[in-house]
Amino acid sequence: MRKRTVSNRHSSVKAFLRYLSHDTKVLPKPPKVDKTMPEIYTDKELQGLFEAIKTPRENLLYRVLVQTGLREQEAMHLDWADINPDRRLCH
Repeated sequence: MRKRTVSNRHSSVKAFLRYLSHDTKVLPKPPKVDKTMPEIYTDKELQGLFEAIKTPRENLLYRVLVQTGLREQEAMHLDWADINPDRRLCH
């Protein structure tokens, strides 16, 4: 998303919360904008990563991270119960 889109969405949520609570002290601070773009790994680099992984559990974790775009803090809260291998879903 572009900076303007993030700012507009934040303003909309803030207005909605202000409407609900009438207490401006509980409103969230605006999101911080990253000034640098994230590093994008090449297919060759990813292949090297997956070749270096030794355990099936770590292999699954890194594949979930790569394929879903989860961040570290989001992945920390994943649980095996969230994964349905039969239907190939994460919920």
